[in-house]
Amino acid sequence: MNPWAIAGLKRDEVRNAAALAGLWQTAFGGDASRRFLAEYLQIAIEGIAWDDELRGGYQISTEVCPIGDRTDRVDLVVETKGYVVGIEVKIDALMGRKQLERYLVSINRRATLRKAKAFVVLLAPFRSPIAEVSSTSWSDVALAARVASKSADDSRTFIAQFIAAFGDHVSRF
Repeated sequence: MNPWAIAGLKRDEVRNAAALAGLWQTAFGGDASRRFLAEYLQIAIEGIAWDDELRGGYQISTEVCPIGDRTDRVDLVVETKGYVVGIEVKIDALMGRKQLERYLVSINRRATLRKAKAFVVLLAPFRSPIAEVSSTSWSDVALAARVASKSADDSRTFIAQFIAAFGDHVSRF
């Protein structure tokens, strides 16, 4: 039985985004959590050594208003020394009016204040209508979870199993 099914997350966007943010926190799973995030970011934004960047430290926030405007509440924001990545999570809901355009402005402004580079990623079962926004799917999250949870000796820790189970849970979105 999948623990995420038992937890009753179902297809709730806010709860699944919060669970994903928690799984990506090193305070939860240490290197396994960092690898999970690095694998996902490598799919979302190519050309950056995400594992190295994340080793330098990072923080993840949920339901963030990047510049204090409540109308621009980004589901997940990952901040490293050099990058600010806003991730908009969709499962069953559609995009709001000019939602991604507003998020691009907000995340870019936050990154500029931090002297970092900005990215916006859409995590959804559909593609972004805006070229500047990277599109990823829940299948990408599931793939990142599988890759990150593998170990050399084929015996996985509880954390790795938990991450893999989340990947199985979201693969149906």
